[in-house]
Amino acid sequence: MDWISVKDKLPAPQEPVLVLIHADDEDYLRFNSMQVAYHWVNQWIGKDSGLSEVTHWLPLPPAPKAPVDTHFEAVKFAADSVMSHYVPADNKAQSFSFTLTVEGRTHTAYYERDTDGYWDFKRYTQ
Repeated sequence: MDWISVKDKLPAPQEPVLVLIHADDEDYLRFNSMQVAYHWVNQWIGKDSGLSEVTHWLPLPPAPKAPVDTHFEAVKFAADSVMSHYVPADNKAQSFSFTLTVEGRTHTAYYERDTDGYWDFKRYTQ
């Protein structure tokens, strides 16, 4: 991806982008003159507030996606299938957990009572 000159085009207002700030010193340019900022009402706003001498910008890449837990649904299904055997006798209890084995791995399933009084699977650990 190529740098876009601010003379050619500006990003959408308040869109965070990577900006290049003009510097005569090559080492300064390489290490100190880039930062995330956005353009708003004829000025660049970054960590240093109003930035002057922004010459170029680049769109930011999308944020990394959270890892997909392909095992979650299997554990939840198994836990929901047997959880009635582990519900605490104490009606005032707000949470409980139990251990189960799914696909050859041992897990602890955690449940919490929702606002309507039903048990809700929250998470699991291995």
